[in-house]
Amino acid sequence: MSTDQHEVEVIVKEGQGLFKPTNPTFAAVVCGDTMILGWRGTQHIADDINDISFSPCGNMAIRKHAKNVKIQGDMASRCSNDIVTHEETLIAECKKRRIKEIVTTG
Repeated sequence: MSTDQHEVEVIVKEGQGLFKPTNPTFAAVVCGDTMILGWRGTQHIADDINDISFSPCGNMAIRKHAKNVKIQGDMASRCSNDIVTHEETLIAECKKRRIKEIVTTG
């Protein structure tokens, strides 16, 4: 993922083990003062089924921002699970690296 202009470091990579068909791989990387949280896209029939639940919803984890930041219905719980599972690492890295921006994708 690194280029001549941007050095990227993987902080977390969660393959989901036994739950891989239903839970997308999660990764957190850092590039400069930006952390990127990403989930893999649709790859399995279970993904197609889960993708049908596309209702935008807020999430308790982002509290005051939930009014403006919406997550696809099915992904909300899976994103929350990954963020909570790796919360200590993500927060520690944000503090250590003085992260100014967090971008989510997937």
